[in-house]
Amino acid sequence: MRNKVEIDGKWYELVPLEVEKKEKESRPDPIFYYGCDSECGIFSFNILVDDDGKAWKGTESVTYYSDGFNKKAHYESWDNVGFLNDVLDNPTDTYVIEVKELIKYNSGEFEDLVHLLKQVRKQGWI
Repeated sequence: MRNKVEIDGKWYELVPLEVEKKEKESRPDPIFYYGCDSECGIFSFNILVDDDGKAWKGTESVTYYSDGFNKKAHYESWDNVGFLNDVLDNPTDTYVIEVKELIKYNSGEFEDLVHLLKQVRKQGWI
């Protein structure tokens, strides 16, 4: 017995709709990066990796966790490689001086940032 429905006095046969099964959409590839953290636990450097497995210039960033790496509620990110190089090469730059003040210059944290960036430079990432 076929299913039928009456609409305005006219009978219509119900036909099941055939739906094509979609193949599962492939998930995008994960994003790979190189990174390192300062020993004091408040600076984290990252650079994306390109399809050839090489550091992708222009994607460098440093994240400053003012309350420490385990307390990520307060942070600031710097992704301008020119600025990161100025931290090493031009310590009298206005922005570098502002960052020194921001990260408690007298506490030694700025020196931790400089040390991290020197190590990153040795890797060829900046």
